[in-house]
Amino acid sequence: MIALAGLSLGELTAFVADHLRTRGIDVVLVGGACICIYSDNK
Repeated sequence: MIALAGLSLGELTAFVADHLRTRGIDVVLVGGACICIYSDNK
């Protein structure tokens, strides 16, 4: 099992997206969360 507390926002997002994808659920991240990940919260 992976320690979620130690992941960055981008890593956590990728982890959740991969987990959902394995269950046949496609996800798209939009809005402010994308900006936070792209800009590293700057």
